[in-house]
Amino acid sequence: MIISRIVQGIGFGFVSVAAPSAIGRFIPAKMMSVSMGIWSTWIPVGSLIMFVFAPYITLYFPPSIYWIILLIILGLTAILYAMFIPKDVKKNETIKLPAGTVKGEVKNRQIWIVALTFASFTFSFFAFNTWAATYLVETSSISLAKAASIPAIISFFMIGSNLYGGYLLKKFQDNIFVYILPPILMALCWPMFLFQGEILLYGVAVVIGVVGGITPTIIFASAPKLALQKETIGIAMAIVIIGENAGILIGPEVFGILRDVTGNFTTSILILSCSGIITTITSAYIWRSWKTRTKQEAA
Repeated sequence: MIISRIVQGIGFGFVSVAAPSAIGRFIPAKMMSVSMGIWSTWIPVGSLIMFVFAPYITLYFPPSIYWIILLIILGLTAILYAMFIPKDVKKNETIKLPAGTVKGEVKNRQIWIVALTFASFTFSFFAFNTWAATYLVETSSISLAKAASIPAIISFFMIGSNLYGGYLLKKFQDNIFVYILPPILMALCWPMFLFQGEILLYGVAVVIGVVGGITPTIIFASAPKLALQKETIGIAMAIVIIGENAGILIGPEVFGILRDVTGNFTTSILILSCSGIITTITSAYIWRSWKTRTKQEAA
């Protein structure tokens, strides 16, 4: 199991860097926001499929069938992935970057702030997704199926917010509210899960989904926008993905540790709002960076 998770983690890292990097290099700048919005649906789509079908597959079939289904899906998508990622470099030809280019991208403060934004976002989102079923079953006395439907609802509506987030960014990229309003609303929504009532839980899940996909779209679009050169977009994207994976790694762990230390989920839920505040602050910095870079390109 550990070896398989290592392999899956490496694959996740490769895909999450290579795909948006290809989009950043081959898609025209005027289409970047919408394209990154489409790309950003990859996690909520996968999460939605997982929360809807995985419980039933594991309920009616042995684990081996579950793994076989995953392998078939991965095999088919790997073929599609290889077919549709364009290649701008001719055979036997390599791209030579000027000395210090890579080092300069690594020192790009704007990209690291984008990475921090992603880390704080995935910290809260994946912490909740990981523990949602356990938390809701323990505190709300609802069935496991209903508990799993809460993160499924978030993922469903987040697909839409990923898509229209790209449109909003393209049309209102100079408006700071596009950047800071989604994380503010998410920070305010997380504590609502501390209250009882299925209708409230479903309502909060819808709100989080409706606004939650905008921030990842902005983040994915920021790497190509704020990279020092077109050739180093992949390096910039890798730095951003470091932030994404850091949040995925740390968030669920911190959530669980706080649950064990305090004996309840209150502090764990509240820490998600603290993460949302960090996302809001760093998103404001991204907005300022976008404006600065736009002025430089215009000049």
